[in-house]
Amino acid sequence: MNKWGIFSKTDDTKTDDTSNWKDSSSTDVMKIYQMLTPKPPELLAPGRKYIREGKVQIYNPNQKRKKHRYFFLFNDVLLLTKKEGEKKFWLKIYISLLTGLRVQDVLDSTNDPPDVEFRIYAPKKTIICFAYTNTEKMEWLTSIGEAIIEAEKMPQRKNWYSSQGSPTTHSIAPVHVTIVTANTANVCY
Repeated sequence: MNKWGIFSKTDDTKTDDTSNWKDSSSTDVMKIYQMLTPKPPELLAPGRKYIREGKVQIYNPNQKRKKHRYFFLFNDVLLLTKKEGEKKFWLKIYISLLTGLRVQDVLDSTNDPPDVEFRIYAPKKTIICFAYTNTEKMEWLTSIGEAIIEAEKMPQRKNWYSSQGSPTTHSIAPVHVTIVTANTANVCY
């Protein structure tokens, strides 16, 4: 278990749903998938690897306030979720790291405490994020940045996405930032 009580890569608890998964990273992906609502089937794509997870705050410009969120980072996907219980998460945003995504440190933030703001720039959406400490911010910037670089080197992932067809309300388009509301997925272009 990690410090938030979810699980870590060393947690070897298995369920019937994960019995066919061969390595620990695939097991981690399946565990996260089981905790999500709605469950995006594309999360179970071949070759997906879990990297890290943690608490982050997201600024909501409509409500002009920060909201507590929980990130799950994989080798080619970042999930922004809302924690709904001890092991339940509502998927808010599904972001492919293959869309020209970039992350940036915000050095001149007016946030209190200072030095914890960073931004995620997707093709048509900017997500303003706040870690809880400067160390956590730097870890997120490094982890997401390295995952973006590695994802861009994965031609087989790009081919898998293109073979899945066009997005529907039940299929989250992995080539765009997707906002999930209620039981449907809205794609932001």
